[in-house]
Amino acid sequence: MIGRATAGLERPPRAWLQALLGIPDVDARLKWHAVWPHLSRLPHNDVRLLDAGCGSSHWLAEIATRRPGWRLTGVDCSPRRLLEAQSLCGRLDLQNVTLAQADFLEYQADGEFDVVLSVCAAHYLAGAGKGTELFLRFASWIRVGGRILLMVPRRSADVRSFGFLRPVGKRTAFSSDELAGLCRASGLTVQTITGAVGPLGIWAKQIGWFASRKGRLLSAVLWPVRLMLAELDAKQRFPSQGGSLMLVALATKGPAVDHTA
Repeated sequence: MIGRATAGLERPPRAWLQALLGIPDVDARLKWHAVWPHLSRLPHNDVRLLDAGCGSSHWLAEIATRRPGWRLTGVDCSPRRLLEAQSLCGRLDLQNVTLAQADFLEYQADGEFDVVLSVCAAHYLAGAGKGTELFLRFASWIRVGGRILLMVPRRSADVRSFGFLRPVGKRTAFSSDELAGLCRASGLTVQTITGAVGPLGIWAKQIGWFASRKGRLLSAVLWPVRLMLAELDAKQRFPSQGGSLMLVALATKGPAVDHTA
């Protein structure tokens, strides 16, 4: 166990301040806009959430400031990332966050959580041929009626139509059918699978990639443009079949539930 944290902020920092402080950057905002609406429907207190692949804990920090009544746990296999997470939680005086170093496939928490969140992490293990094992582990961590909320890269020819895009890399990308199949094989009931990060978001990401190759000054100059594109992208809606870079899946353990607070 690396450290503990309780939220000392009633409101999260604004987007520009978060970036200046190194909390979420524009890429993180793109993902946040797709995930937070699902979490915001849950009760404000007594929710136990696990972030699988928490990295430096930027997501946990943002959730903790919005939901100080939640009990949050972050798990990651990287000691360096967890030290960064401990530092961030300490700076923000967060005390409702617990951090643990562990491999996903070895972490034990039978039925302990109401929500398991995993943002752009599951596809690395799935790419190693351990997708089914990983999803079974996800299912074991939540109580009956609990929720799994995942974001993964979407398998799509549409994304490749943006000719200047760099390759996704050696990761597993999913179709909505593949993602649903893994959920069902693990005993999970799929509630929704939707697209996230559309054309405007893709432009925001690629402008950032281009600017980073040219130096910090250009990155700083183009940052407001990227943020504007990210905010506009959040207002779009994409079917899981096309038009987006990522998929967001919400699944439950057991029958379908009303996931409003």
